[in-house]
Amino acid sequence: MKKNGQIYIKMFLSYMVILCVPIIISVFLYQYTYNIVRQQAEYYSGNLIETVRSSCDRELRYYQSFLHQLKLDPTVKVLLNGNNYDSPDAYWNFYQMKEKIVSMHSAMRDDAAYCPDIFVYLKNIDKIICTKSPMNYEDYCDSIVLMDDELKAELFSFLEESNSGDLFMVAEEDEEYILMAEPVINSKNKSSIIVGIWLNTEALSMQTQSVDWSGGMDWIMLDSNNKLLRTQNYLKGTEIDFEKLNYTEEQEIIIGTKKYLVKNIASEVYDGRYMLFTPSVLVNHTANKIRDFHLVSLVIVLLSGLLGTKIAMKVNYSPIKNLMDFFIKGNKEQKIENEYQYLQKQISLLFEKNDSAVESIQKSKKTIRNYSFEKLLTSSSTKTMDSEYAKEIYEKFANGKNIVLLFGIKEQAKGELAEEEIVLESQLKRFIMANVLAEGIGEFFEQETQETEENVIMIVHVGEKENEYLQSIVVKMLNFISDKFKFDVYAVEGGSYIGIDGIRHSYLEACQAERFGVDLNESYIRYDEIKDRTMRKYQYTFEIEEQIIGAIRGHNANLANSFIDNILERSFGNKAETTSELLTCLLYDIFTTLLKASEDLGLNLSRLMMVNHILANASLDEIRNYFHKIVEELCEDKEETITAQGQEVCLKVLAYIRDNFTDMDLNISQIALQFHMTPAYLSIVFKKQTGESILDVIRNMRIDYAKKLLEEGLSVAEVSEKAGFRESSTFIKVFKNSVGVTPGQMRKVGKK
Repeated sequence: MKKNGQIYIKMFLSYMVILCVPIIISVFLYQYTYNIVRQQAEYYSGNLIETVRSSCDRELRYYQSFLHQLKLDPTVKVLLNGNNYDSPDAYWNFYQMKEKIVSMHSAMRDDAAYCPDIFVYLKNIDKIICTKSPMNYEDYCDSIVLMDDELKAELFSFLEESNSGDLFMVAEEDEEYILMAEPVINSKNKSSIIVGIWLNTEALSMQTQSVDWSGGMDWIMLDSNNKLLRTQNYLKGTEIDFEKLNYTEEQEIIIGTKKYLVKNIASEVYDGRYMLFTPSVLVNHTANKIRDFHLVSLVIVLLSGLLGTKIAMKVNYSPIKNLMDFFIKGNKEQKIENEYQYLQKQISLLFEKNDSAVESIQKSKKTIRNYSFEKLLTSSSTKTMDSEYAKEIYEKFANGKNIVLLFGIKEQAKGELAEEEIVLESQLKRFIMANVLAEGIGEFFEQETQETEENVIMIVHVGEKENEYLQSIVVKMLNFISDKFKFDVYAVEGGSYIGIDGIRHSYLEACQAERFGVDLNESYIRYDEIKDRTMRKYQYTFEIEEQIIGAIRGHNANLANSFIDNILERSFGNKAETTSELLTCLLYDIFTTLLKASEDLGLNLSRLMMVNHILANASLDEIRNYFHKIVEELCEDKEETITAQGQEVCLKVLAYIRDNFTDMDLNISQIALQFHMTPAYLSIVFKKQTGESILDVIRNMRIDYAKKLLEEGLSVAEVSEKAGFRESSTFIKVFKNSVGVTPGQMRKVGKK
């Protein structure tokens, strides 16, 4: 047979198609990975610029606090409102101001290493009070920071026109300084005094030293007029048109011969912004590595695929060639148009000739399997038999625990079907049960399954596993059969025993449990539960009890009575089939529920009759009427009692809130649990009695307490935590909505 035959060609093409799958996946994976790298680079840039802003703004706020302290100084206020600056008092004020500035300068961290000077500039008389003696503007510029005439004029214009806080940069040969200046406003909304602090930009650089700035990354700082305030390393001395840079979106620009990705973020201290410059080559370098890796991977996949195809063709094609040679024999000149059809025809003819022999063999194997399985269930002997199947299943169940399960159909076929149709339908259902259960349970346990004329029997080797695990798997399979095949199945479990001998005991127990437990109308029945099980056939759950008590609390007699009627009707609709012991238990449960409801309402249940007495000759209607009367008595409109009780509860709730309002976890559910009420019911009672919600009371107590703490000088974060707020942002929002100002504003007013 030649290699240009249809089988060979189709097999080769199929392998080629399969080989295309990893290649296509690799291409898509490369594109996806590249996008992920870009996203990670953008995310990293975003975090980095956030770190820069957070660090630098924190440093600026630190020095800004000295400016604010200086603006609030009484001596500055005196100088601001004074007219005569040539009097002894004025000179005394100049001296006091200088001493305070010197003291403030000495109090700075790092011995004021990054702060050359602090000053108060009196514009009216062109006098600057600083850490040195008072002097005029020209002398001050020459003694503190060296500047040329053009820069002096520009700085002077900046100080004269400054009406709000702003920054100004002065660059020397080796160092850069930022002037932080703010005006002091008098009662006439005018400013004749400027307070300022000189800050070496190294103070900002120190805050970002922990970040890796290698690879050409750099950040700069701009003022509100897009003037450069600070540069780091790589962009120093570079000409950049900041006006053209987009303020909100990331963009790519060319500086010199390099491309940069630029990201902006606004300062939260002054009207300026920070800009992060990331060389595009950093991102592209990683992307190129990914590309090269994927190209190498594609080559390896392609070569491996071709080699694998060659091997697979040799392995898989050889048996087909041997079959063709077997059927063609010596007639190699025979022309065959379609090898598949030829082989299919020849094999069909072969099996037709041997059909009777195959059927006989299959029947013999089935008979041996059935016999071996039956011996496992009924024989007490553990001797092995001669068949291979018997040896196999004996080895499977010889060690560890085994359980026998019986599966049956809950409802047999009904209607006007013929007897043969009913039998066929039952056989089909058992066939479905056997195959679905064997496959589903066999995924987790060793098992052997056999169909009988009535049900399906399964031996399960559980080993050391808990029976509950097997039960959960079986229940899932029963639900699967019910959902997919639309008929209900029950399962009966015998006890778990060790070894082959235990299988017989488990089977007998399963048969016994099936006879006495199927009438319970349950899907899963265990012998261990049946043998000691009390025949209590009613269900009275905690949820049902809560529903009745809730209805009585709401004085809804009709709703409470409907719950009780439903329980009685569902559990004891036919009293003749119910034992008096079970009925007594249920009536005591219902009566106990009514006692709990009466205690919650603060009422005394006067009609305490013996349940045994009313049970003796009472019908279901009489029992129902008996409970109806009790419910109606509890739900009577006793406004005065209810009001008094509500007032007492509200007083207790208020006291509890007053003791615990600083607890961050305090909420309505916690309070309701403390007073044994539902949250909804407690909210209604409290609102009706006080006119306020519980949440409003908690919030108001926290706000009042926060005001006291702010007056004591605590920080906003400390007040937020001590007053019971989990987040400072939440505290600020709630405080402003309630008081009209933020906590920080109130704290400043308190200091003044």
